Amino acid sequence: MSYSRSSFHDDEFHDVVEGLAEADALAVLLRGHLWIEVLLEQVARTRLARPDAIDWSRARFEHKLSIAEAVDGITPDLSAAVRDLNRLRNRLAHDLRYSVSEDDLKMLIGRVKDDRIRSAIDQLAEPQLEIARTLAAARLRGDEIEFSHGAEWMDRALTPARAYLFSFVVATVRELGITYALDSLPGRAPDDATFVDLLDQTLRRVTGGLFGLNVPFSR
Repeated sequence: MSYSRSSFHDDEFHDVVEGLAEADALAVLLRGHLWIEVLLEQVARTRLARPDAIDWSRARFEHKLSIAEAVDGITPDLSAAVRDLNRLRNRLAHDLRYSVSEDDLKMLIGRVKDDRIRSAIDQLAEPQLEIARTLAAARLRGDEIEFSHGAEWMDRALTPARAYLFSFVVATVRELGITYALDSLPGRAPDDATFVDLLDQTLRRVTGGLFGLNVPFSR
C-alpha cells in the first residue's frame, strides 16, 4: 500500500484507519506520521493566500509543520509534540533496531498543554493501557490467555507504548481534521443544519470515517 505524500483519496484514508486499528507501535508510528503530514499540508494550504507558490512535493515533514504552525493551523504545544513524533520516526528510519518506548511517548504527550486534547488522548489510551497491563500480569503468572474473535491482534501488538502512540496520533488527526474541515467550508452555509452537515462530511472524509461530529473512535 503506497500513498502520495501530498494527498490521500477517501478510500486511502479508510485504509489507514483499518491499518492503524490492529497495528503495532512501529506501524502506528509510520502510518500515523504520514497521515499527520498529509493533514498538516491540507491545513496549511487552506490558510495560505497562494498555497501553490510552495513546491509541496519538495517540502519535508518539518517544513509543513512549521508552515502550519506559522499560519495558526496548529497550536505551538501540539506542534512541539508532533515535532517529537517526527524525531521518533526519523530515529526508526536510521536504526531498524529502534523501538518506541513508553517513556518516549509520555514525554511527547507531556508537551501537549491543551486540556481538551490531553483529555482526548487519555480517553483513548486508558482502555488500551488497562488491557495491556492485564495481559502483562497474566503472562507473568503463566496464565493461558484466550482472545475473542477480532481481539487476537492485542496479543501481538498491544503494549503501553502502542496505546500512547495510537492515542496521540488519533487525537492529533482529530484536531487537524476539525481545523481543516472548518477552514475548507465554501463561503457561508444557508443554515445551521447545512453547516453542521457539511462540517461533519468533511471531517469524516479527512479522517477516513474515524471521526464525525460528537462521534469518537472507540477502538
